[in-house]
Amino acid sequence: MKKDRSFIKKARRIVLKIGTNAIFNPLFKDEDLKRLIDEIVTYKKKGYEFIIVSSGAIFCGMKKLNLENRPKSLRKKQALASIGQNILMEKWVKAFEKHNISVSQVLFTYDIVENRQRFVCTQNCFSAIREYGAIPIVNENDSISVEELNFGDNDNLSVFTALLIDADLLILFTDTNGIFNKNPHKYKNAKRISHINKIDESIFNQIEDKESDVSKGGMKSKLHSAKYAIDSGVGVVIADGKKPMLDDILKTYDIGTFIEPKKDKKKSKKNWLIFNEKIKGKIFVDEGAKKSILEKRTSLLPIGVTKVAGNFIKGEVVGVFDAKNKIFARGISFYSNSEIDKIKGLKTKNIQTLLDNKTPPEIIDRNNMIMII
Repeated sequence: MKKDRSFIKKARRIVLKIGTNAIFNPLFKDEDLKRLIDEIVTYKKKGYEFIIVSSGAIFCGMKKLNLENRPKSLRKKQALASIGQNILMEKWVKAFEKHNISVSQVLFTYDIVENRQRFVCTQNCFSAIREYGAIPIVNENDSISVEELNFGDNDNLSVFTALLIDADLLILFTDTNGIFNKNPHKYKNAKRISHINKIDESIFNQIEDKESDVSKGGMKSKLHSAKYAIDSGVGVVIADGKKPMLDDILKTYDIGTFIEPKKDKKKSKKNWLIFNEKIKGKIFVDEGAKKSILEKRTSLLPIGVTKVAGNFIKGEVVGVFDAKNKIFARGISFYSNSEIDKIKGLKTKNIQTLLDNKTPPEIIDRNNMIMII
């Protein structure tokens, strides 16, 4: 297995995820935060761009109210996030103010994932923040989010941020120095995995997670999240957040675990599709259409469609399924479910006679579709 980290040397737009168990760990020293900030500033002056995804709003609220255990009640977690968010932001404002660098607060809700227009608007916001020279501090809007419509944890949020802003590299600072073959908190002989070429079951089978009452994202969670990033061409480093060594990582020293990305960097729209798993409907196709889409990367045409399920409108994300009810692609439909039901199985030249308006020949254009197998 090769251990080349030369990819990191080319990275210029970088997302840093600072976990709760990193920045608020008792072992995390003020001088470590100062060094991290100094390194960010040094690289920023060289033309690097940084976006920080910061956990800790709920923990700040807990600390403010002298609570030891994270509540299970959604409304209490929302309240603690509301209490702690300004405390968290104050920490970052003070960290950068002596360098005369402004920070911005960006709070996400999951509808950015589901709504393409909001996704683009948020991209434009980040672009403007960069023009002002500020560093975005990103967190989920835990005060108003609900369990059914959230990112799950800040590892997922970090990956989504990396895809949203078309980042080159995502660094997940956590409570262990990378991925280990055993849980390093339990086994002294645990060995660090320095380089991962591919995330598959053999990697997951090596990982044993530990539970924490403060932080939600374990090692397996980080690998699941990281797969979205590497599939989009974003490199990932998982490293020790108790003593974050940003400079060493960017100099390609053997720090933490480097997860190698796929070579082809996907376009912004396909990044959005990769993360947007909540499909609005299903389109079933025959074997010929499946083979053409997977092997030739063609668009989905009406002639290959056998049936449609679910209620959706033009412009919504749907799944493409084979005869065995297995999803193999996801994309943006040019048609509603009722329109597809009318034109399924037809040749392209015959579909305009059934629909009043001028229609595109594809149900899903290949540029609006990703493969997921």
